Amino acid sequence: PDGSADENVFDIRQGVAIALFVKYGETASYSQAGSAGEAFFHWQTAAPVWEKLKPYAREMRKNPTPAEDALWQHLRLNQLGVKFRRQHAIGPFIVDFYAREARLIIEVDGPIHEKQKEYDEMRQAYLESLGYRVVRFTNEQVLQNMDAVLAVLQKVLSRSHPPAPSPYTGKANPPSPQAMQANPPSPQAGRGPGGRVYHAHLYGSRADKYAWLDAHDLSTAGYQPIMPESPSYFFTPRQTQNLQAYQSWPSVTEIFPVNSVGIVTARDNLTIRWTPDEMWTTVLTFSQLSEELARTAFQLGKDARDWKVGLAQQDVKREGGPHREKIVPILYRPFDVRYTYYTGRSRGFHCMPRPEVMRHMLAGENLALITPKQHKDEFGAMVSNVIGGHKTVAAFDINYYFPLYLYPSTETPDMFHQARQPNLADWLLPKLSAAYGFTPTPEEVLAYIYAVLYSPTYRQKYAQELRTDFPRIPFTADGALFRQMAALGQQLIDLHLLRSTPLLVGGKGGVKYQGQGSDVVEKVRYDPATGRVHINADKYFEGVTPEMWEYQIGGYQVLEKYLKDRKGRRLDDPVRYIHIASAIAETIRLQQQIDALYPQVEAQTI
Repeated sequence: PDGSADENVFDIRQGVAIALFVKYGETASYSQAGSAGEAFFHWQTAAPVWEKLKPYAREMRKNPTPAEDALWQHLRLNQLGVKFRRQHAIGPFIVDFYAREARLIIEVDGPIHEKQKEYDEMRQAYLESLGYRVVRFTNEQVLQNMDAVLAVLQKVLSRSHPPAPSPYTGKANPPSPQAMQANPPSPQAGRGPGGRVYHAHLYGSRADKYAWLDAHDLSTAGYQPIMPESPSYFFTPRQTQNLQAYQSWPSVTEIFPVNSVGIVTARDNLTIRWTPDEMWTTVLTFSQLSEELARTAFQLGKDARDWKVGLAQQDVKREGGPHREKIVPILYRPFDVRYTYYTGRSRGFHCMPRPEVMRHMLAGENLALITPKQHKDEFGAMVSNVIGGHKTVAAFDINYYFPLYLYPSTETPDMFHQARQPNLADWLLPKLSAAYGFTPTPEEVLAYIYAVLYSPTYRQKYAQELRTDFPRIPFTADGALFRQMAALGQQLIDLHLLRSTPLLVGGKGGVKYQGQGSDVVEKVRYDPATGRVHINADKYFEGVTPEMWEYQIGGYQVLEKYLKDRKGRRLDDPVRYIHIASAIAETIRLQQQIDALYPQVEAQTI
């Protein structure tokens, strides 16, 4: 950028050229928020100050304290529903953790802070004067009572945060819009008020795009003005119907406060096995080999930052391990339950085991909703009663787990009541009870949400929003309709857990396993003319319709994926495959019933 009145910024990706023309000068508009004349600003550290702080911030990121590192493993990757940065500069200070969206700062204090209380108070007063909330923990609280720390943070994040103040608060009056227009900031100076965004599509080769962009300007290119809006400020036109209402509905992260991404193993070929016996043999062998021999034997490759062969072996052998009772089922892909060895310790046998959520799935009977924050393929949702991985329903994106119940911590039993508690926002059940005249059970709430997520109308209508953020849920104001949707959702849950698998009635309608010979999966092939799914030259399943075969949950074509993952293995569970196929057929039927009711859901929402 040269700071001229017209700046052309080209971004060419996947055959589409987007040109953003930033106009400064007499036509510039002035962004305002709040009361008339009150300017809206985002606080930024001045460039000279940042240049001095930058090396210190980088060094602290590379060498965090044990407490900072432990807490970061629970904050990174939006695990609490907001994005955190670590060792972030605000004004003249570097804060430990910072969530811009929630305007929240977390400080982890070591022993030195006992000697600098006056300085800490001055620093906190400064940060709070900018509109930030500051939460402090000691090293001991983080290292010895992580569950309680995370519970405090969830409670803080559930509260609304104050608006961002102007950096001029308490100082001289901020410049007027007229003064800002008379002296517009240069693009070289960073963000400034007065920008306008225009959009157009351009297809063709890169050379053609450059030539076309050089020959056109804002007045001749056919660009349309767009108004990027909160919270994502997209630089593309949004065509979503009923968008304002959709954005007013609660997100699943607001409904289920405790959530996280699924388990990241970092080495599926070591940590995931088909049977408990295979897993036990694997973990025994792995723990007894030398580090380099284990690396070779299990084809583990080079160590990564968060997963190392030596640390994985140490984790397995801790407390006199390995222990057979740590072998547990894990939902690996839709309907595909396998086995793993679960210790719950980060950077051990599993890279990121997500104990803050997965321990609730292991402590007793429970259910979890699984859905991604964003996706590239089909939108997907699944339910599970066991722990699961971060790619359960999303082939290219990370999915999140939302447990229905929270169990008391064995280490800090006073943190919760002794009985399990619903993982539902405090406001939800009272609000539903007031609207319906009865209090839904947590299971009914989950079933209702599941039904909404499986409505084809909902998925199509809000496709753009579902690609970029967690789904939002419309709660009907009609109690009878709520129960109808919940009943259909419960049928889906039972089907997807294979609790209810009514085989299709009728000779040609039922899925059957036919043929003589080997049960080894050699080549998976579907013949739509006969409705047969062949696993080799001799054996096949019949009665599979094209709709069943092509049905996807998230990024996976379920019936094909299940068999292809077993290529070269003997199919020892053909009855389970029949149940899965039947569950998919029933799911398609139930989705039609849900869709018949769904328009009434949006007719009047709470």
